[in-house]
Amino acid sequence: MRDAEFHRIRLHGPWQANVRSGEGGADPPKTFRFQWPADWPGLMGPDLLETKLLWPGFRGSVQIERRFNKPTGLEAEQPVFLVIEQVDFDGQVTLNGQHLGTLRRYDALRVEIAKLLSNHNLLSIEITEIPNERAQNSAEFPPSSATVGLEITSFS
Repeated sequence: MRDAEFHRIRLHGPWQANVRSGEGGADPPKTFRFQWPADWPGLMGPDLLETKLLWPGFRGSVQIERRFNKPTGLEAEQPVFLVIEQVDFDGQVTLNGQHLGTLRRYDALRVEIAKLLSNHNLLSIEITEIPNERAQNSAEFPPSSATVGLEITSFS
């Protein structure tokens, strides 16, 4: 039996957030860039905070995206996993338009993605729920314990 070794590439940023407020997301989206984790209310600015965007009663959608290149030196059958851990929101995850799974608050998502990788990739998370107590009581979003990365497996 061969021993597995893991190499991790963290996807800290830059991330882009597209925030659409209003019933059915009808208002023009607000877009901003951030590093993971981020001071979410600070990035949105006072104009968005005044509308209670993402706070209790929020109606709309939030999509966060990160572009990244395919890791170099991958072998043909080498496993590559997308790993998302310790987020405190629910959401839908896609890579290059392919649905990968559903994030649940505090649950990890680990998905094999090697066959979905292209030279240039787009990871997207459509946030479906941010707990009200989190949005009200903390400026850090995603939390500092949250991680998003690629885990590349090699065998020795």
